[in-house]
Amino acid sequence: HHISREVLHVGPNGAGLSLKLVHKLTLGSYVVALSEAVHFGLEAGLEPSLIEKLLVSLSSVRSPNSAIKVPKILRSDYATQFSLKHMIKDLSIIEGEARRQHSSMPLGS
Repeated sequence: HHISREVLHVGPNGAGLSLKLVHKLTLGSYVVALSEAVHFGLEAGLEPSLIEKLLVSLSSVRSPNSAIKVPKILRSDYATQFSLKHMIKDLSIIEGEARRQHSSMPLGS
């Protein structure tokens, strides 16, 4: 049983966690931005189908994640797909690592 299509050697001990945190920071920020963008479009009076077509099929932000999330956001389907407590844990680790590295992260903070 595989959890990934590809196995990557990313470096010394700890590098795998850092790469995972890069992914979690990107995904977490993306989902928040996607949700805000959908709601902005709806409040502006745009047709939900146009918002979905743009974000799922046409724009440079389209991704497998937008194909899953946008229809759910439009249906107000907020069923758990990833536990918020796990995302908070990951973001807390990211924030600590950024502080340790003296790395500025205005979006991730």
